[in-house]
Amino acid sequence: MSPVFKRHFWLAGLLFSSLTSCFAGEHAPPDFAAIESVQARKTAFFDYLQPIAARVNTSILEDRSRLLDIAESKDSIGWWDRRFLNRLAERYDVDPSDKQTLLRRVDVVPVSLLLAQAANESNWGRSRFATQGKALFGQWCFTPGCGMVPKGRPAGQTYEVRSFSTYRDSVKAYVHNLNTGDAYRELRLIREQERKRLSSPEGAELAEGLIRYSTRGEEYVKEIQSMIRFNKLDRFDDVASACSHTEMDHRC
Repeated sequence: MSPVFKRHFWLAGLLFSSLTSCFAGEHAPPDFAAIESVQARKTAFFDYLQPIAARVNTSILEDRSRLLDIAESKDSIGWWDRRFLNRLAERYDVDPSDKQTLLRRVDVVPVSLLLAQAANESNWGRSRFATQGKALFGQWCFTPGCGMVPKGRPAGQTYEVRSFSTYRDSVKAYVHNLNTGDAYRELRLIREQERKRLSSPEGAELAEGLIRYSTRGEEYVKEIQSMIRFNKLDRFDDVASACSHTEMDHRC
């Protein structure tokens, strides 16, 4: 079986699993504030968000796999692949001819990192932004009415905390932010180096690239890394769902 066929066969199975969950719709989240036990609340939070994060990553991996096939092809690409490449480049704000930068951006965010930041930013799903605006990551927006106004917003400031229709939309926006924002270029470079070492991206490693996510800087990075380790969130980093192109050929 050729490497390309194996990769597509694996992705077909992953897509089927993802679609099965997607068609079921996003279930209403538990009332995290009503769960008094800290451990029970953590378990409910992780159990609810992990499948959502996995589906978002699956969608990205599908695009990444096709992009890698195009990048590795020795033949000129057809109009269908060219159309896909142009649309992907537009979505990730990259010139279509710059395949290296595009590959650096079209990649997964480890579930461990996603869960740690969601817990930290939303107070384990209990914040006003999370319960009313489905906002898990405290992302700002600057168009009036695009979100919710923070109660402690300084006078003269116009930013709002972006709100969403579903938690899945919040997760997708967060992942896209890390994959495209200028502030997170270091995170993407760390992830790229992990790929070159034939390693799956690890949340604690990529957290080093979050220095500009919070005004707390290094203190914030260390807190996220501590949350990942204390809660053993790396157990959610499914090796198969985070496989690189080479790993899919040889290990997955």
